[in-house]
Amino acid sequence: MSKTLSQKTKDFTKRFCIQSRVWILILILASFCYLETSQIVLAESSIGQKDRPSVKVIDAVRQDLSNRTNLEPNRFKLIETRQETWSDGCLGLPRSDEMCTQALVEGWQIVLENGDRTWIYRTDTQGRAIRLESEK
Repeated sequence: MSKTLSQKTKDFTKRFCIQSRVWILILILASFCYLETSQIVLAESSIGQKDRPSVKVIDAVRQDLSNRTNLEPNRFKLIETRQETWSDGCLGLPRSDEMCTQALVEGWQIVLENGDRTWIYRTDTQGRAIRLESEK
């Protein structure tokens, strides 16, 4: 009762098709799980971005101010943060002879204080672009 080559080929093809369908189904389900998780993480991170700057952004501003004043970063008290849309890649504060991207940049205005001195900073949302707006 040996199977012919044709019958063996048909059996193999049938098993292969069933196994392929199972793997495709597993991949589709895994993709949905991944997308669901990604959307949850994205939603959670965007919630924090709308309310206030991340700790990373505030720490970057404190570090910049520390470098300017030679004071420790933890010496600066956070007074105020406000979400802003800046007019360009220089956050509306171009330096002389500096070319700025001409696109709106979402970001923050951050006010820090130490004693009777106050500094106002501008940043992008991630804290990669930081500019000192004024010191009082």
